[in-house]
Amino acid sequence: MSLRDDIRSDLNSIFFNPDELAEVHSFTTQGSSGLITFSAACNFDQDELMNLKQTYTNDAALNKATVLVLINECWFPNRPRYRQDLTIDTQKYMVQSCYWELGLLKIALTVGAS
Repeated sequence: MSLRDDIRSDLNSIFFNPDELAEVHSFTTQGSSGLITFSAACNFDQDELMNLKQTYTNDAALNKATVLVLINECWFPNRPRYRQDLTIDTQKYMVQSCYWELGLLKIALTVGAS
C-alpha cells in the first residue's frame, strides 16, 4: 500500500468517522442535472481557515470566508466553484474558495447565498 493509500484510508477511518472526529451534515448543491442532496461526514475547522488565510494572503475571496468545511473529495466529483451556492443542513452558504489536498477538499464559505 502506498503512502497516498494510507492517507486516504486514515481520512475515512479516523478524520471522517463520526465516531471519532467528524460530524454528519446534510448538503444541497447544484449539480449538472439539478439539485443534489446528500449526507456526508465532514469537519468545520476555524484554525485551518486562519492558516489558509495566512498562506494565501492574495486570495481576496478566501479572505472573505467565515467558515471552512473539510470533506472527502468523493462527495464532490466536480470541485465546488467560486460563488456556488451550498446549503449545509438548513444554512445557506456561498463558496469563496476550494482547495484540494490528498483526497480532502477544503471549502471556504461565507454565510448567505448569491
